[in-house]
Amino acid sequence: MRWLVGAVVVGALGCGRDVPAQDPDDRRDVSVDAAIDAGGQDGGPADAAVIDARAMDAGRDASVADAGEALDAVVDAEVPPDVAVPDADGPDGFIAPDACVPADEVCDGVDDDCDGAIDEGVANPCGGCGPVPETGCQAWRVEMTQDPEGTLDPNRIVALLAGIGAYETREIPGGVCDAVTLPDQPMDAHLGVVQVVSPRRRLFLLPEYDARLGGHRYAAQDVEGRVDVHRGGDVVDIEAAGGAVVGRFEGSITAPQSLDEVEAGDLRGLLDLARGDADEAHIAWRPAGLGGVGTVRLFVGGSRPLFTTPNYRGIEHYQMDAVLADDGEFSPPAGFFGAGVPDSSIWVWMARERARRVIMGGHSVTLSAGQRVELRGNGPLAADEPHPLDLVSPDPDDARLFEGRPLVVGWSALPEGKGPLVVSLTLIDGESGVTRQVACVADEPDVGQLVLPADLVGAVPTGAGDLRQLSVRWGLADESLPEPDIGRLTRSATVILQLQAGEP
Repeated sequence: MRWLVGAVVVGALGCGRDVPAQDPDDRRDVSVDAAIDAGGQDGGPADAAVIDARAMDAGRDASVADAGEALDAVVDAEVPPDVAVPDADGPDGFIAPDACVPADEVCDGVDDDCDGAIDEGVANPCGGCGPVPETGCQAWRVEMTQDPEGTLDPNRIVALLAGIGAYETREIPGGVCDAVTLPDQPMDAHLGVVQVVSPRRRLFLLPEYDARLGGHRYAAQDVEGRVDVHRGGDVVDIEAAGGAVVGRFEGSITAPQSLDEVEAGDLRGLLDLARGDADEAHIAWRPAGLGGVGTVRLFVGGSRPLFTTPNYRGIEHYQMDAVLADDGEFSPPAGFFGAGVPDSSIWVWMARERARRVIMGGHSVTLSAGQRVELRGNGPLAADEPHPLDLVSPDPDDARLFEGRPLVVGWSALPEGKGPLVVSLTLIDGESGVTRQVACVADEPDVGQLVLPADLVGAVPTGAGDLRQLSVRWGLADESLPEPDIGRLTRSATVILQLQAGEP
């Protein structure tokens, strides 16, 4: 499995980004539609085609600098304010809101300042503590989020979220840039044998290196088909033998109460609302009640093509990632989705889950358990609509990237919106498997230009099978849910251009 950049994990986790994954055989398709549709049926880490859309703003077309929530948003915000947690000081590191006393955030895997984010501003790009090691850092996930029937695929529990070789932030005239290098996944990137033990099941998950994928799959020993790993209140123990990079670890997590009385069809109203086919939506479920644990999360992500040519295209995309008060009902505010995005590809899911982060020096492992229900809708693959904005430089009709030269990126007048404007350059060397992404937030988008220095761009892959992609993303809207729910809806337009390697 090779982990390719769309929204790369950078910065401290409070403002960092998630790393999507995609099968190398399909990695040239970087559309938001492909990113949304690539998610595994469990919604958890898949073997070779998972997009963890909890932190996805625009799939691989999103920028590093503003690509959505970070790993801490995945591993949990606070438990909703009307829920008391009897074991708040237990192994999961959760703190009941009424017992949380704000303190300075430190890198400890806990939400010290009680703002719903873990280690923001103090963790490294992989969620560990301290700088990125010279040999790079890794972020892993052991996810046991089951389907509505209470089962999951044991071969999809363990996955590498991110492997980062190098990261830097730099100010340039007119903007601030993040640069991330992702090496090809080495053969020693694994956690060794992972054992999952609950009152209902014992699983032995073995790493298997797949040369075609360039990474490890995890497969359950002597288990076939989907299995029931936990029910509400079960304590699940996880132990890993460790690999060459991330050492041995163990941890436990208490599975939350199942999300009763919610089926895929119950999410239809929200899907229709996001597409503009309904004026309101309502979801009801059975609250966990006093003593309940876990967080109710709701995600809505979608996109539609605006125009499509062989090397140049535009996409409108949106995302809402929310933590809901576990009071048993939710209705988005009137007009929250505006007029909606008609005919968009869309993924809607709702889950009650609990999670924990285990810090391993410069690395981290996220453990999670819960239940999820989801609904998907397909949209068109191509369109020919008016362009929301255009690239002026490089010329879309003659787009070239030259080794050792600055890249001048210019764009047309911007539509009404809130920003930010993010310029992203993604380079993938197909032979070495190394990915580099540079993402810059423009200080003054109305200026219409940003120059990426040659040394920041770095080496330009020149092979026919390499990827050289430039995108400009402009934020159209950004709305927050009213309390006690916590969440944001962002809507953006992105233009994406495939570049040719210029002759020296």
